[in-house]
Amino acid sequence: MKQKAEPVTPCAAEYECIVHTSPSFLQMKALWRRMPGGAVSTPFQTPGFLSAFQTHLGADVDGYFAIYEFRCHAERLPKILLPVFVRRRGPVRIASMPDLGMADMSGPILARSDKLTPDAVQGIWKLFLETLTGVDVLDIYNIPETIAGLENPLVYISNAEPLEPYFELDLLDPKLVTVWRKKSVFKEATRKLRKLRERGVDFFVAETLEDRLLVCSKLISQKKARFAASGLENNLSSRVVADFYQELAAIKAPDSPAIIFGLRDENEIVASAMTLSVEGCMNGVLLSIAGEEWHRLSPGVVLLTAIIDWAQQNDFKTLNFGTGLQSYKTRFGGDMRQTYLISQGITPVGHAYCHVRPFIRTIKQLPRRK
Repeated sequence: MKQKAEPVTPCAAEYECIVHTSPSFLQMKALWRRMPGGAVSTPFQTPGFLSAFQTHLGADVDGYFAIYEFRCHAERLPKILLPVFVRRRGPVRIASMPDLGMADMSGPILARSDKLTPDAVQGIWKLFLETLTGVDVLDIYNIPETIAGLENPLVYISNAEPLEPYFELDLLDPKLVTVWRKKSVFKEATRKLRKLRERGVDFFVAETLEDRLLVCSKLISQKKARFAASGLENNLSSRVVADFYQELAAIKAPDSPAIIFGLRDENEIVASAMTLSVEGCMNGVLLSIAGEEWHRLSPGVVLLTAIIDWAQQNDFKTLNFGTGLQSYKTRFGGDMRQTYLISQGITPVGHAYCHVRPFIRTIKQLPRRK
């Protein structure tokens, strides 16, 4: 019997690259809408996140932002989009995805109805490098293996190297849910939530613009205070970083990927968190708790379990706690997911920089003489 022919993805030679320099929020939304079958991305490559990044973080370091669109000559529709941010570090011009430490995941924007073959991805990547000008080094960190359930084509790139893993909870598979729900942290959180409710504290989702801005501001101030008390560095002490998160809180749903949660009584926000979500996938970003008088009731743990419950009730597929394997994350279980790094020199200056960078990092970590 004659087999039905499968759709064939055009080879890379049939693609062209269009560079959209400093696109506005509305221009990005229009470009995303043109993706065949709809656009698929991580929460950190949505128009809302990229717009806030461009307005606050990108402008602060005097970098420039562009979207690289790859489309088929025949169809004239975008198949894959790559957001790129270029900044200087001394004499070296470094290109990356818009990150600056704010993005837990880096990936392209995919067309839901088109799956690119590994060969096509390699060819498009070659076209991308040929189009990328005025850059010495390319660094892309935190590349996940999947994007909202679709394979991340950047993992196909030959020089992609394993980086830091993260934990992810599957919220849909009953067998997997049963496994992580047995963790003792959920019983502990139920007991502590009961005690918090006895003191008038309860869980909430910030819905109105006023509430979102208020809770985000309180979250930032609480984290500043806690880091200051411990003597640790905190990027939220930077005005532009705080403004970036406030911008995410200010953008109206569904344009903003930010969902803001908290625990509060009549007078005080006891704990709060910001998550970024898209395509039913939720990523934890910021978490803060109030003063020491609340610590024995573990409001951070209680809030995290309440967010997990809420995400399940609202049909989210996955929830992860961001990069890193901190002990509080391991308490909730879940599956370990790998991320990857692409780092390569583009010019002779870039190759030299990549060669000496590990030595520079080692020197910076050495103890200083007093």
